[in-house]
Amino acid sequence: AWPESKSFRDEGYGPVPARWKGVCQNETDVNGVKCN
Repeated sequence: AWPESKSFRDEGYGPVPARWKGVCQNETDVNGVKCN
C-alpha cells in the first residue's frame, strides 16, 4: 500500500472532531508518512 494512492487521500473530509482521542504516529525513516 502506498500513502500517495488515491485511496488514502483525505480531500473533502474536514477537520478531526474535537472528541477524537487518537494520536498521529509518523514513521521515523526518511520516507515517513504524513498524518491525515
